[in-house]
Amino acid sequence: MNMKKNKSVLEKLEKIFFKVTKEDASDYAKKLKFANNRTHFIIAHTPEGPLVVNSCSKDYELIPNKELVMPVLRRLEESYSVDVKVRMYNYAKFYIDYLILDHAMNVLGMSKPKKDMILPRIRQNNSYDGYLKYSYQFGFYRVICENGATIPLEGTKTFNNKFLHTPAAGNDSALNETLGAMDEFINSAPQLIKRYDPLIKARVKSVEEAGKIIKTTIEETDFPQRQTEQVFAALQQEVSRGYDLNLWLIYNAMNSALYNAETKQVDHKRDKVDLEVITHLLQAA
Repeated sequence: MNMKKNKSVLEKLEKIFFKVTKEDASDYAKKLKFANNRTHFIIAHTPEGPLVVNSCSKDYELIPNKELVMPVLRRLEESYSVDVKVRMYNYAKFYIDYLILDHAMNVLGMSKPKKDMILPRIRQNNSYDGYLKYSYQFGFYRVICENGATIPLEGTKTFNNKFLHTPAAGNDSALNETLGAMDEFINSAPQLIKRYDPLIKARVKSVEEAGKIIKTTIEETDFPQRQTEQVFAALQQEVSRGYDLNLWLIYNAMNSALYNAETKQVDHKRDKVDLEVITHLLQAA
């Protein structure tokens, strides 16, 4: 599989492994009173200096990213060849995608299937600001356009794990539960990927027809209208690869525009819109 040789996995992760501490808030604001037992601050020690990213009670269990990520990475690497992609927002919200390289699959029904590879993708979410629960989500990653793909199946919520920030989140029991779900997902991936077949088989006659489908999809979902131009640019790239135009390519064009847009919208908000888009297109297939 022709994938660009990026930096090593550990080098990619280093940017989210900065020091983070839980400290007594009174040391920083001695004249203030704190509501709801929020007596402590979570401090991110960034290259620009200390940054308060959250206030919490003394019972809040701060688990640094490294303590959550490395056990998962090590265990995955025992069985699979793994690459990672990392997103971080304001030193407080983190999305780590583990890509399972040795379980690549062809997308069925494409005119040049060997060039359109899909990888199982396991996303680990965490936050220091309390906004995002420590959790896992399962989906796919399309290599050729370097973007994720939502599993168009409501039942896949059974593959998602969420944990509270308590000591249990970092223990072996939680890790084993998560890794068991990961193995189950990877083994199920060849069947799950068939959920894309209706999109692949739904041919679109022309770029003009594709434009109408995109317009309707934007109107009937929360997809940002300001990114319409990016959708058409991404679709043009798909067409230039010589693929037959279909709803799968439209979905990926919208997906690419959604995730590559330079906005402040965090990934799990984009995920919600992405699911709306693929659900709408499946209904149209």
